[in-house]
Amino acid sequence: MPYQSTVLSGMLQSAALGQDVCLIGARGEGKTLVTKWFAAALGYVQVESLFLFEDMTARDLFNRRSTNDVGESIWLPTPLTNAIRLGRLCVLDGLHRLPSGTITALVRLLQDREVTLNDGTSYVSPRRWLQLTKTLTVKELHHRNVYPVHPSFRVVGLAVPREKVARRWLTNEVMQMFHFFVMSQTTKVHLVPYIQAAVPLCPIKVVEQLVHVRTSLLRAANDKGSPLWVGSEDIAKEQYKNIRTVEDTYVLPNTNPYNSHEKQILEDNVALELPAGAQATILSLRQILRIARRASAAPKGTDLNADVGATLEAALMTEFMPRPERSAVRSILREHGLDLEARALKIAAASGMKIIEANVDDIMDDGKTAYVTVGDVVAPVVPPSDAALVPYTLFFEIPQHKLVLRDMMRDVMTNDHMLLMGNQGVGKNKLTDKLLMLLHREREYIQLHRDTTVGTLTLLPSLRDGVVIFDDSPLVKAMIHGRVLVVDEFDKAPTEVVVVLKALLEDGEILLADGRRFVKEDSPMLSQNATSQNILSIHPKFLVIALANRPGSFGCCRRRLLPVVVRGCARLCWF
Repeated sequence: MPYQSTVLSGMLQSAALGQDVCLIGARGEGKTLVTKWFAAALGYVQVESLFLFEDMTARDLFNRRSTNDVGESIWLPTPLTNAIRLGRLCVLDGLHRLPSGTITALVRLLQDREVTLNDGTSYVSPRRWLQLTKTLTVKELHHRNVYPVHPSFRVVGLAVPREKVARRWLTNEVMQMFHFFVMSQTTKVHLVPYIQAAVPLCPIKVVEQLVHVRTSLLRAANDKGSPLWVGSEDIAKEQYKNIRTVEDTYVLPNTNPYNSHEKQILEDNVALELPAGAQATILSLRQILRIARRASAAPKGTDLNADVGATLEAALMTEFMPRPERSAVRSILREHGLDLEARALKIAAASGMKIIEANVDDIMDDGKTAYVTVGDVVAPVVPPSDAALVPYTLFFEIPQHKLVLRDMMRDVMTNDHMLLMGNQGVGKNKLTDKLLMLLHREREYIQLHRDTTVGTLTLLPSLRDGVVIFDDSPLVKAMIHGRVLVVDEFDKAPTEVVVVLKALLEDGEILLADGRRFVKEDSPMLSQNATSQNILSIHPKFLVIALANRPGSFGCCRRRLLPVVVRGCARLCWF
């Protein structure tokens, strides 16, 4: 899109000057996509991504603790340290989450290109390295644990606008570290052609409805008379008032443009707005594309107005909103022609819904494709490679369960990750097992708790012959073999675990504790020597179904879980 190309052009100019950049924008507005374009334009084949969280310390930025083959604790480099040493692009995702004491650890690295690690290793700038080699040999410097920062090393920071009640992370000290660029949320830019190009099978009427809903929600977020207002406009103006780059003329037309002619052109042709705060109820571009894909795969005879309306309510989580906000959102949806059918009526209509299971024996004998039917949704069934991993459960056909089962099967057909949310004891595990039983999909199961770490999430330690051996966790097995990973008690996971899972589901990349990196099958990192670099491909059939309690339940943290996961990378089903 035009404004993304403008931001990318400015980022390339800053990189040519040797400056690091920071990209600020709401979730789902294309920050990761622009960063990938930026890396490709500069020739970076492998990009190191470091996902940040609130409890991260300065040491965690450069070193991570691990265990060797004999059970001893060792320090391993983080993606940031690898980028420093190998001259790669490092993406600091979630820069706004870092506390002020931690972010200051990056000042010396970004400004002077020098840093001293916790294990005593020192990295110096290329200019200083050249001076040191005049008095000492390279071998002597390496013996003293002194190494040069690679000249190609660059950093891209990704952050979201400040929330109304959150601390101000964009301080004067931070503003001296980067060249800043703002990904504003468009309202008048014609998004329909771009969405149609991405999802050509989606009806034009649905695309236009989604764009209009996005526009209305953005305006309501900046309208002080609306229940959806969160003070985002005032916060954005205060936060970005000191940002002065050439690109601000394009993304912030009202902040001292160079001349009135440029301002008039931008206001007429671009018409961008300041980004809404992270607490604002918005419809991101990622959500629009997901809903468009779902609408394009809808069964024949489906009322798209009602189907898209129900999907939008799930994406915006209206069920968990206060009554004034929920009424405002539903008024916007009805204003644009979307039907919001009462849930009681849907459950009553689902009483006659039939479930027809597939006969897998016929598939194995004849080689034909069998299908399973839930209501009007028909899905193909493929014989599993390991039938012992397919769950089997006793299921009673309750209308409400059948309605949720139908929606879940539609998401499985589009290979969209899901978050199934409900009170304790309503049958979330039962529904998931029944879905996988009907589809004959292999299941891997993992249960999270407050003491879960990133290491235990990806690797399982076991003691064999007095030696600690690390086996693949269910998450790793599901990524390798293309199975369905069921993540139970997802709402009780610590922040760092949620951030890692968000990166896996949203960006398709995860770094294991043993050094292996899993990426999407279309990633440029999968080169000929990818195996030697421990870079593996995620199976295209890999799917995650997360189970969580409703917000407000014991152990459930809505502030941490819902905005990051539901609005970012998973579709929500509740009952």
